[in-house]
Amino acid sequence: GDAGELSAEGVALTISDTKNHNGLYAHVAQVAEGTLTVGATVTAALDAERRGFLRRNHTATHLLDAALKQVLGEHVSQAGSLVTPEHLRFDFTHFEALSSEQLKAVEDLVNQQIFASKPVVTRVMGIDEAKAAGAVALFGEKYGDVVRVVSVGAEDQPFSRELCGGTHAANTAEIGLFKIISESSTGSNVRRIEAVTSKGALDYMADRLALVDAAAAALKCRVDEVPARVENLQAELRETSNKLKKALTGGSSDAISGAIDGAVELDGYKLVVAELQGLEAADLRNVWDTVHQKVAGPVACVVASVTEKGTPALLAAGSDDAVKAGFHAGNVIKRIAGLVDGRGGGRPNMAQAGGKNAAGIADALAAAKTALGA
Repeated sequence: GDAGELSAEGVALTISDTKNHNGLYAHVAQVAEGTLTVGATVTAALDAERRGFLRRNHTATHLLDAALKQVLGEHVSQAGSLVTPEHLRFDFTHFEALSSEQLKAVEDLVNQQIFASKPVVTRVMGIDEAKAAGAVALFGEKYGDVVRVVSVGAEDQPFSRELCGGTHAANTAEIGLFKIISESSTGSNVRRIEAVTSKGALDYMADRLALVDAAAAALKCRVDEVPARVENLQAELRETSNKLKKALTGGSSDAISGAIDGAVELDGYKLVVAELQGLEAADLRNVWDTVHQKVAGPVACVVASVTEKGTPALLAAGSDDAVKAGFHAGNVIKRIAGLVDGRGGGRPNMAQAGGKNAAGIADALAAAKTALGA
C-alpha cells in the first residue's frame, strides 16, 4: 500500500500503509501534529518516490513469474510474494534448487523484457474473457465477475498476463535492471527467489564491486587477477597444510614420539594413548601407521584430536598380535564415544568415532585406559 501524509491547517498525519478493507480504503496513520476531527478536509500527499520503486518491483515480480515458467516449466505457480520499495521476494512451486545456469537464464529473460521497453497494459474485463486470454490467476484466490488484467507487452500473446489489482510501472524500461540476489528453499517443493531492481540493483552491484575492490587491495593485485590469485593462495595453503599434516603425523612428530615414550606395557602389547593437536579424523589413521612402524612388537593406540570444525575425533587401532592378546578397537570406541557425545565402532584392529563435545576427550582417553587395564 501507499505511504505519505494527510494534512490540514494545524493537523498532520503520517501514513505508513493503506489497505482495502472490504471495499473501504483504510489508512494506517499516526497523528504527528494537532487533532483530527470527524468531517475535516485533509490534503493527501503521496510518497511518489516510494510508489515508483514499488511499481518497478511489482512489475518485475510478474516478469519473474513468467520467466520461471519458461525456464522450469508450466508446473511453476506462485506460492507467495512480497513487494517492498527496496526488493522483491517470490515463492514458487518447484521440486529442486535452481542451478546457476537456470538462475542466469531467468535473470536474462527478465532483463530482455526490461531492455525491450515493453508497455505495461491494464484492462478491466469479465473473468471468463480474462481466462480465455490466458491471464494467470492465483490458486486459491477469490475473484469477482469483473477483473483487472495486467499484461507486459501489447502483443496478442504477451510475455506476461496476470489477474492483478496492484500498481505497476507504465513501461518495463522504468525497471532499469533486474538482479537475483538469492535462491533458497522455504519448505517441501517450494523455492524462494529474492531480487532487486532499479536503484536497489545499482546499490547491490555497487556493494559487490566494493567487496571485489577490497579483495583486490588485500591481495595486492588488479581486480581481474583476483580469481587467479585466490586459486594460487588456495594451492599454497593446501601444500602447506599437507606438509604440516606430515610433520604432525609422521615419524618426526615430537608429539607422537612423546606419546610412544609414555606407552604403557600391558599383558601382551604396548598401549599408546594421546591427544594430538590440529588433526582431522582421517589424519589419525596416519598417526596409527607411524606408531605401528616405530614400535617394535605388538602395539595398540587410542588417539584423539579436535578437528578444524571444533568437533572431537577418536581412533583406536591395534596390530594383529595386540588383537590376539585381547585388544578390540571396536569395543574400546563403543565404550568411550559417548563421553564426547558421539557414536562409533569398527573392527577389532581399527575403529573410529566422531562427536559433538570436544571437552570430553580427556575423559574418553582416561576411560579407554581404565577399560584396557592401563
